[in-house]
Amino acid sequence: MRNFLLMSGLTLLGVLLCLGALGVVLVSSYQVNGVAMEPTLHAGERLATIRLVIKRTVNRGEVVEFYAPYDPRVMAIGRVVGLPGDHIRVASGTLFLNGKQIYEPYIMASPDRVVADFPSSGSSIFDDGELRRLQNVMYAEWVTNGELVVPDGYYFVLGDNRNKSMDSRNYGPVVQNSVFARPVIVYSSNPSREKWRPIDSYLIGN
Repeated sequence: MRNFLLMSGLTLLGVLLCLGALGVVLVSSYQVNGVAMEPTLHAGERLATIRLVIKRTVNRGEVVEFYAPYDPRVMAIGRVVGLPGDHIRVASGTLFLNGKQIYEPYIMASPDRVVADFPSSGSSIFDDGELRRLQNVMYAEWVTNGELVVPDGYYFVLGDNRNKSMDSRNYGPVVQNSVFARPVIVYSSNPSREKWRPIDSYLIGN
């Protein structure tokens, strides 16, 4: 028993050291609110998330937690589809990255082009206020010739449920330093859905 406890402790220590080397200090919990990430994540599901302290580069396709640009008290979740320098456009519900059409197996079927297309400054469904101010900044500074160019220090984040997601199409790119965690597993869910399932990342673009 003593040897077992020793080996278990050493194994745990090794895991913590590896996580520390990656800039990770603890695992926390996040509860999904709303339908913006369906079908990947559903309202009410609880996720185990790895918190990032030493900021590492986030890859396209990763699901991340971040503080919402319109209210830093709000924790939001979405999928990173654009890195600094990338050209982003959504047409007929299809994502175009640097001029190339991107296959996205994780999004809801049949995106509504009126809701999902981007950029389209006349199609916002949001009222005046901080969201409107962020939209004005986005269109004035980062949209050129029908595309958004992701600025240095930012990510472009979208929800998987493009018809019912408020994301970077609405409030612009997300500051990299506002990304604080990456969900890795669903550990609590509706009985009709699988729990203890990993949250997959997808390779988007080159």
